[in-house]
Amino acid sequence: MDYSIERFRWTYLSKYSQGSKILLIRSGSRVLGVRGLWKLRGLNSYQLIDTCVLPEARGQGLFAHSNIYISSNYSVYNLPNRMSRPGYLRDGWVIASRIGIVPLPIKHILPQFYEYDYLVWRFVQCPDRQYFIKKHGSCYSILAIKRGLIPVLIARTKHNLNLPYYYGPVLLGYSTGKRKYLKTTGMILCNDNEIEKYHPIYFDMI
Repeated sequence: MDYSIERFRWTYLSKYSQGSKILLIRSGSRVLGVRGLWKLRGLNSYQLIDTCVLPEARGQGLFAHSNIYISSNYSVYNLPNRMSRPGYLRDGWVIASRIGIVPLPIKHILPQFYEYDYLVWRFVQCPDRQYFIKKHGSCYSILAIKRGLIPVLIARTKHNLNLPYYYGPVLLGYSTGKRKYLKTTGMILCNDNEIEKYHPIYFDMI
């Protein structure tokens, strides 16, 4: 895992993610892997991130055993890739929603508790992703550029963030609602129904 100290501090040591945890997978005194649980302020659940197992320890069921432990002790959600998704489903996780790209307009106004400083941490200070901003009426759209070319709306806010300004048209946005997607980008899995409505801002890879 190629992981910078800046990324580690941003993910686990910020005041907005201080409830996050790193679980060690051990065999005796030897650490064979880690599982990261990312907890954003304002949420009761954790997103599973940063799964890492030593090459020589793979294929021994550590992923499945750690999933069982985590599900028994934490409320968790995730946006796994196609390779790991079947393992989560076998371990009893359920599909809570899909996330995909849809045509605008969509409503993505963030709740009031996402104050300016929180959004600066989430989007301006993120060490390995570049976001953009564009003014739409009285709000500002926070954008991700996909495939180096296509702007996709993540959220709208009343705060003007210090992000590069995007001057072109914005026609697409992320959605987790029950809509017909132009492209489904993933399935949101969880081990309970505590979070009833997911927002794209909840995921570290978006």
